[in-house]
Amino acid sequence: MPKLIFILSAFELCRMALGFYLPLYFKNFLHFSGAQIGLIFGLGSLTSLLTILPIGAGNDRITPKRMAIAGILLTLVCYVAVGFVGAAFAGVLALFLLRDIGQNLFSQSGNALMYKLMGQKKTGKFFGWVQLFLALGDGTGMIAGGLFLMAYGFDQLFIALSVMLVFLILIAWDLPQVKTAPVTLLHYRKEVFRPRVALFILIFFLFAFHFGAEATSYGLFLSENLHLSQARMGYYMAVELIFLGAAAFYLGRRYDRRQSSLKNIIFIGLLASGIGHMGMIVPNVWISVAFRALHGWGDGAIILAMRLGINRFFKIESVGSTSGLVNFIMIIGNFTSALLFGPLGERWGYEWPLLISGITTVFICFLVQFYRHLLEEKVV
Repeated sequence: MPKLIFILSAFELCRMALGFYLPLYFKNFLHFSGAQIGLIFGLGSLTSLLTILPIGAGNDRITPKRMAIAGILLTLVCYVAVGFVGAAFAGVLALFLLRDIGQNLFSQSGNALMYKLMGQKKTGKFFGWVQLFLALGDGTGMIAGGLFLMAYGFDQLFIALSVMLVFLILIAWDLPQVKTAPVTLLHYRKEVFRPRVALFILIFFLFAFHFGAEATSYGLFLSENLHLSQARMGYYMAVELIFLGAAAFYLGRRYDRRQSSLKNIIFIGLLASGIGHMGMIVPNVWISVAFRALHGWGDGAIILAMRLGINRFFKIESVGSTSGLVNFIMIIGNFTSALLFGPLGERWGYEWPLLISGITTVFICFLVQFYRHLLEEKVV
């Protein structure tokens, strides 16, 4: 399990070292329009949307280890080939769609392998540790990516990330296998068509709206509204990730000790995430980063709640498909908001997508409070 957590964290480092700066790469390096940037992220979400359920089903039938390695390989192909297509929009679009599939394949398969290896044990502390290491990978990736870009540029970053991904493939080759067995469609229906599961999925669908806002507007807001350099953007985002990891670690322990319920973790997380997203648009770096830290605390709570809910509500033998369904719904929210917020940010200002998605996140708190009895049900 420690080797798997390391690989998950290292892949996050590779993902965020580039992913956080992609809007800048598309806009300032390739000179794409806001609509083109929105289309890349939107179609990326749609491509993931079309593949996520088959990937989930595959993780219940094929070993997640093999699928995770395939995901790293597809991402590697994108980074190696991107230098050959230049600024040709169609070529860039195709390669980054391949990257989105690869990252989704790795993330979903790696997490499915983790759920299947651990079973339904005492989960809060473990998921807190997992999220802490993932946040460490994210934060390190953002800072290292920003510093690397200032020193060498995007072309060299693609080469460096390609080398790292080759090493991850070699390490992943020694991950353990898990037993798989066919799961019937009737079993999936019984798992999904329950009120508490419907509420759980709806919460994360609405929560995912802010991911589309971040994908299309966050980096550009820091660059053009707060006038941060690439290195300072990495430091800015790292502050959020410190709070994200700390929240998951702290609340995970409280959950195991029965000091925090799943419902309370979701409610507090949504409230902090939404308020932080709205407040970060203040045009003062220190005030903005303080609200972003609050947002990170909320996101850490919500991500922990998602992992706890998947482990609590779904059976281990079908967790590949059922966790894939949660991701499927979140990608729909991400896709919808990316198409909306890309042109909106370009026309009205990059603060507006962040503000609107923050309001949407706070609104979900009322939904959680009204149906709180569903989240408090004992799962047998």
